[in-house]
Amino acid sequence: MSQKKNPAEEFVFEFYDDDYAESLEKKEPEIIEKYKNIDFKGDLNEEQLEIVNNIKGPMLIIAGAGSGKTRTIVYSVAKLLVSGVKPSEIMLVTFTNKAAKEMIERVEILLGKRPKGIWAGTFHSMGNRFLRKYAKTLGLKPNFMIMDQTDSKGLMKLAINQANVKELEERFPSSVVAKNILSFSINCNKSIREVILWKYPQFDKDKIITKLKEV
Repeated sequence: MSQKKNPAEEFVFEFYDDDYAESLEKKEPEIIEKYKNIDFKGDLNEEQLEIVNNIKGPMLIIAGAGSGKTRTIVYSVAKLLVSGVKPSEIMLVTFTNKAAKEMIERVEILLGKRPKGIWAGTFHSMGNRFLRKYAKTLGLKPNFMIMDQTDSKGLMKLAINQANVKELEERFPSSVVAKNILSFSINCNKSIREVILWKYPQFDKDKIITKLKEV
């Protein structure tokens, strides 16, 4: 099985180390100067301007549909750049590739050129990049594979068949349930028995737990 790649996801994410991003900024002083010519007061309404002018740390902003959320984010990026923040220190994270791409394109339109080094993409693409960058620290190989639900279900079926669970008198969990048990065990740092008692007490049998460990 191989990792499923999404071209759009790769397109909206630009990854550079800090030294390279800084060298790009030095080569483009005219772009940095253009940031300062943006008419924040004229382009934004009162609420949007208040947000853009007060980005000093973590903020929670609640806004409804059509209120200009993306516009506010785009101008916030420009404001950060005007304030001297490096592009490589800015990350735009959203739920879909389409939204991430739109944000980057709107930043590009506003500034006149795409600021090299900004991190932008979906939650999943960001997580993937971090995992690959620090794979060794996490005990993973950088070329690890990512499987979707269909892949993982198929792999679990294969593992269950190879474990000869049919020889058990007790009813063994389905491939979906078995996958969930093992997933909870790893992600919640719990033993298989602890997960079963927590989520699936009907499978609290020594033989079942032994087979799950084999799987």
